[in-house]
Amino acid sequence: MMDLIENTVSADYDAFIGVSNHYRDDAKYFENEMSDITQSVNSLSESLDSIKYSIEGINITINEAAIGVTDTATKTNDVVQLTGQATEIADDSKSLARDLKEIVQEFSFGE
Repeated sequence: MMDLIENTVSADYDAFIGVSNHYRDDAKYFENEMSDITQSVNSLSESLDSIKYSIEGINITINEAAIGVTDTATKTNDVVQLTGQATEIADDSKSLARDLKEIVQEFSFGE
């Protein structure tokens, strides 16, 4: 029986200890790798958040610029319309000035 314990059980126990140590080492390696992956994922998440906030800022700036362009276009259109109205008024005034000149010439004596 002693022979069985010394040769078989002791050898099996030593093998079991070896496997256990190897398993512990593998588990520690896996834990370290997962920790590194977790840190990388957290860093990536922070980078993505930063990119997201930057894009939101760009979108806000683009919207503000679009509003500015729209306002400028509206004001330019208003200026064009007012210029057209001023041209019409100037043409009407010119026509009225001719009519007035003709009327005044009818009353001119001796000239």
